[in-house]
Amino acid sequence: MPKPVTAAVPGPGRPVRRRTGIPALAGCGLLLAGLLTAVAPTAAAASTPVPETAAPVAAAVATAAPAGGFVPVPAARLLDTVADIGRAAPLGAGRSLSVQVAGRAGIPATGVAAVTVRLTALAPSAPGWLAAYAHGTARPRTTALNWAAGRSTGSAATVAVSADGRIDLTNLGGRPVDLAVDVSGYFAAGRVTAAGAFVPVTPARSLDTRAGIGASRADWADVPAGSGRTLSWQLAGRTGVPLGAGAAVVSLTATNATGPGRVSAVESDGRHAGIDRVDELTAVVPVRGLAVDAGAAATDLFVVPLAADGLATVDAAGLDSVDVIVDVVGYLRGGPATTPGSYQPLPAARVRTGTVAAGSTTVLRLPVPAGSTAVLTVDAGDVSAPGALFAYPHGTRRPSAALGVLAAGRPTATTALVRVSTGGTVDVANVSGGAVDLTVDLLGYFRECAPSPRTVWSWGDNTDGQLGQGSSSAGSSVPAPVAALRDVRAVDGSGRSAFAIRTDGSLWAWGKNSNDDDAFSGGQLGDGTAVDRWTPVRVRTVHDVTQVVSDGESTYALQADGTVWSWGAGTAVPGAEPDDPITASEPVRVAGLGSVVSISTDYPAVYAVRGDGTVWSWRQFPGSVPAPVAGLTGIRAVSGSTLLRTDGRVQVGTAPVPGLTNITAIDGPYALRSDGTVWTRDAVQVPGLTGVRQLGSGHAVTSTGALWRLDGASVPQRVDRLPRIAAVAGTAGSAMFVVSG
Repeated sequence: MPKPVTAAVPGPGRPVRRRTGIPALAGCGLLLAGLLTAVAPTAAAASTPVPETAAPVAAAVATAAPAGGFVPVPAARLLDTVADIGRAAPLGAGRSLSVQVAGRAGIPATGVAAVTVRLTALAPSAPGWLAAYAHGTARPRTTALNWAAGRSTGSAATVAVSADGRIDLTNLGGRPVDLAVDVSGYFAAGRVTAAGAFVPVTPARSLDTRAGIGASRADWADVPAGSGRTLSWQLAGRTGVPLGAGAAVVSLTATNATGPGRVSAVESDGRHAGIDRVDELTAVVPVRGLAVDAGAAATDLFVVPLAADGLATVDAAGLDSVDVIVDVVGYLRGGPATTPGSYQPLPAARVRTGTVAAGSTTVLRLPVPAGSTAVLTVDAGDVSAPGALFAYPHGTRRPSAALGVLAAGRPTATTALVRVSTGGTVDVANVSGGAVDLTVDLLGYFRECAPSPRTVWSWGDNTDGQLGQGSSSAGSSVPAPVAALRDVRAVDGSGRSAFAIRTDGSLWAWGKNSNDDDAFSGGQLGDGTAVDRWTPVRVRTVHDVTQVVSDGESTYALQADGTVWSWGAGTAVPGAEPDDPITASEPVRVAGLGSVVSISTDYPAVYAVRGDGTVWSWRQFPGSVPAPVAGLTGIRAVSGSTLLRTDGRVQVGTAPVPGLTNITAIDGPYALRSDGTVWTRDAVQVPGLTGVRQLGSGHAVTSTGALWRLDGASVPQRVDRLPRIAAVAGTAGSAMFVVSG
């Protein structure tokens, strides 16, 4: 078997151009957005933007989801003009750029209606605003982000995606601005019929108190027994949202405020910010709103539950006067949410209030199904030091993508979508030099949209396209599905080539298929060419494949009929001379072998175990032919120099290993015992691992579907951000592959 290597490598790093950018503002599975169509402080249209481009990266096919279902992905930065990710220069005033989003960071290449992103203006030198929309469409007369001079400002957005998987960003300010884009999930395309599923609409203005759309300043009323003002208007039944919708997805912009305060959009049942109300059935808590300052425009996302009358309410807490603009970008169908990815609104519930010390993390237990994505409002007040706020599933590593930036003296509040751990908890971390007052409210949740079973997920090095996601690149630390590959039973790889066996016995290959060595012209993928493949292609000569192994230049497949086939360098071609530079770009049967039950490589040797327990070996050189290995009988499998006997004992070479009995599988220096424990070939138990059902490439898969790294670690380390694992795969260079359960 291929030697184990590190399971994950850092994603591509770029030198900082002028200054350090702020943390990525999305979070793992964070931030639903509903095309945060914030408006600029004025409604004047900008001049026609001059197109520019950001470096595109293509393709991955992600988890299948029902139409309108939300699928969170681990937050990933797609664009950072400060850190030279995707683009190395600010976006000029009046200019636009295209960002490839589909086929990256777990977002599928097709079947995407919209993506959820976090848009951030990085230390802008002047106030401005940004439009975000599907590439190739007319820019809407709305905006997705507003910023003030000198403040790094972020806003969530759900942006429609073009057929080729791109979104456009237009700088509607008067000065160039550095931008960051972090992706955190997507909505599946298709005809939406399920309750709780998202239906996008053409972005439309539902409320603008400046222009008298929906209501005007004269319609503000004092909040009963509270501090602030309230305003109601008809939301459903117009602007594309039907009566009977379960919730509206809106972006809310507050501008022209007379002082600091909060603005929120709520259901028209009296859930006003700043009031605690208890009715006969449910305790209703305040909905923490958008934090606004005098003289600055601010925008945030709201998912507003809708009553039968279709009314919605805006609350302005602590403010005597403010203009509010609400843009509708979609709605969630009414009814109980039962399908994957659908949204279930809940009565607002406060799940956390109190101080979080500097550098500390608080664990929140949420009353929602495990694995779902909670919709929260996260509010940090009394901020005394700069830093960042993070929210992520409990038990996983803190992501590099932050929920929001903390600035001394400025409260931060945002809507966040956070995936819930299997234990029903999420972590919120205060990564700053001072304490913050944290308030978190739960508004609802999206049901889990589980990955399609038997798909291949990859991460790590991608120099030759071995991740199978449609491109070659420096790689990614974020696991994502291999393009267009389903019903996979096993996967393996080595060097920078990878292979998958589907349940129908067909063999598929991708990655490196060429070589710079004059003596070896390539062909290790077996597709009849020497062309690198960035997505899987079928190896058509072999059928009913049960096992495949490779060392990067030579590949071997075992068929159900017990025959072994070879291709690439050193192919065992009958009649070849030892010095012949034999390379086969299609499988050739290895002569003289039959009744084989398992194969392995340990360069330059190849091993085949026959059904009678004998081991046959040959070298990966032209002209080498298989021959039985003297003294080896009663063998079931070979992995490097470790052999598993049919009686469950282990031997290294011909020497038995005392104390290793009842072994069911081996992987290099590791052995799996029938009781689910893992042992080294020195008969030392690997600590902390139980319930293991498979070994492979220095990793272990447990009965719960968790993946643990063994190789290079004295204590096993769990690999995070993965779906439930059915099988651990092989490696291709520094890339790792697993099969989802």
